[in-house]
Amino acid sequence: MRLLRRHWAALALLVVLIVAYGVRVHALGAQSLWYDEGVAFGHSQRQLLDMIPMLQRNVHVPAYFWSLAAWEDVAGASEFSLRYLSVLFSLISVAFTYSLGRLLYGRTAGLAAAGFVALNTFSIYYAQEARMYAMLAAISAASMWAFFLWTQAYLRQRRVFEWAMALAVINAVGLYTHFSYGLVMVSQGVLAVLWLIWLWAGAIRMEQPYIRPTARYVRPGMEPIYTVGVTLRALGVYVVLNLITVMLFYPWIEIALRQTSSQPNISDAIPLEEMARVLQGWFAFGVTFEDHMGGMGAAVTFFLLFGLLVVPGRARGQVWRMLIPIVWVLVSSAIYVYLALYERYLRFLTPAEIGFALWMGRGVWNLWTIQPRRRARWAQGLPRFVAGFATLALWLTMAQGVPLLATSPRYLRDDYRGLAAAIAAQSTLEDRVILSAPGLNEVFGYYYRGAAPVVLMPVTENPTAEAEVVIANSRLMQVVFYGEREQDPEGQIERTLSVNAYGIDSRWWGDLRWVRYAAPRPLLPVDLPPVRFGDAIDLVGVQVSETTHPHGDRAPLLVDLTWRAAAPIAERYVVFVQVLSEAGTLVAQRDSEPASGMLPTTDWRPGQPIRDRHALLIDALPPGAYQVIVGFYLPATGERLPVLEGDFLRLSRLTVSG
Repeated sequence: MRLLRRHWAALALLVVLIVAYGVRVHALGAQSLWYDEGVAFGHSQRQLLDMIPMLQRNVHVPAYFWSLAAWEDVAGASEFSLRYLSVLFSLISVAFTYSLGRLLYGRTAGLAAAGFVALNTFSIYYAQEARMYAMLAAISAASMWAFFLWTQAYLRQRRVFEWAMALAVINAVGLYTHFSYGLVMVSQGVLAVLWLIWLWAGAIRMEQPYIRPTARYVRPGMEPIYTVGVTLRALGVYVVLNLITVMLFYPWIEIALRQTSSQPNISDAIPLEEMARVLQGWFAFGVTFEDHMGGMGAAVTFFLLFGLLVVPGRARGQVWRMLIPIVWVLVSSAIYVYLALYERYLRFLTPAEIGFALWMGRGVWNLWTIQPRRRARWAQGLPRFVAGFATLALWLTMAQGVPLLATSPRYLRDDYRGLAAAIAAQSTLEDRVILSAPGLNEVFGYYYRGAAPVVLMPVTENPTAEAEVVIANSRLMQVVFYGEREQDPEGQIERTLSVNAYGIDSRWWGDLRWVRYAAPRPLLPVDLPPVRFGDAIDLVGVQVSETTHPHGDRAPLLVDLTWRAAAPIAERYVVFVQVLSEAGTLVAQRDSEPASGMLPTTDWRPGQPIRDRHALLIDALPPGAYQVIVGFYLPATGERLPVLEGDFLRLSRLTVSG
């Protein structure tokens, strides 16, 4: 029992770390890698001399990718193994949270803060991703820990050089981990200024004024007084250690400035008050806060307010210690909002979540250690009961969000594994798989085992010519669009495919768009007079690929339509092309705006011919007679345009032979 009392904090920390490990490693490899993880995997596969030029062309720095490459040599490259490195970094951040909380306020604060980080789905989500954000959080926590210990070493005038060098090196590693580490360094700069002001203002006073006023000469029972000279020396040391950091990062400074200034901000703007709500939710509960926070936001506010409490009679310097997590959170968040990064880049604030946990941990500690005026036992124990009960309730509420990361569609990553398998099942050597972004090649190649060659586009300054070459050498094209507006801002690839090939279908696969096209084949004209749909749309030409189709033949039915507008069209209509059985049952169809959405009806000029191409997969149709029909409808209401005596037009007959 005595041993338990002596080591209760160590045992409690062990429990927190075990829980943190369990929630991070659970279902770690269940989801497929997604785009960004594929980019990380691709970088880690390159030799160092090949990796650096690739990183210099992108908004990346090398520390994480070097770490991942070394880790792969030991643990392999499965989804579980790739993400396990982030799990380890995340556990390090939990441990440093405890250590920093204990140094600043005490073991109670450290344990509470470590528990908040352990169960926060913001931390867990990025601990289960093969990206640098868990490493960023761990380095940031280590840096703040070293920063505080450097200030204490300077006060005691012991091991100042060692801690200054440690802080300089850790900060350099942080900058080589991610550019957003600059938020942590700016926060440290603000804290350093506050600390220097505190020194200069004489926050520490000696008891006997006749002792020489310098920190070097301290006798038992006395406290040093820090003069302007001592403060200036502290400023000089801090400047030097930051210069060392800059020198260590010097080879990448020009690249960093160029990369960050040229990278467009594509985050969606949201109101400031909404941003504040989202930040508090992510910091306190995590990415799942909308689904499980309930009314526990009041407990968070309660702890934050108690974290601002300055209790008389405690050790000097408690105000500055109190400000460390608060400044960390507020400065990082303020710069983030000023840069208008908004919700898309919240992962840049993973370090600030640790500061928020420490802020709440101080609130728990203040409540736990407060001494009521009443001496009754129940009154003395009430603050601890409230602190313990509220902390436990908050932990349990946070834990409810953990399963959502693996079950809720809102938090699941794009399923590249399933997409690659679906494409591989439909592809042949005559087909082509087109990827619209360089990073897709890495993650798609991680999973794809199909027969069709993979083509990355664009790779030249003439995407139109690239697309035309692929069309000329393919039977079917399966295109995966992701971030194509960044790689092909004018949409030349999709426009060329939509106008010159025959669209089969388009579907969303998470954030990916999977579009299939058929290459042109010889067509047969259909003898139809011009037919008007509604008041202003004329069908003036029809061609089909065949009227007899062998059963099981994978070649799609091609339908080539030519439209002409008699007058401007105010609505965007959708074209439907369908295959009906003899009994009128729908057996195949394609719905799309003209030219796969590239030429909507509202853009038609009167008298201008509009080429509209469609392809329908009919290889599964049983032998028999069918008819091909076409029509228009409004997508909002489903109302069809009238044509002749009905709401669709029969184009041709189709026979599927046995």
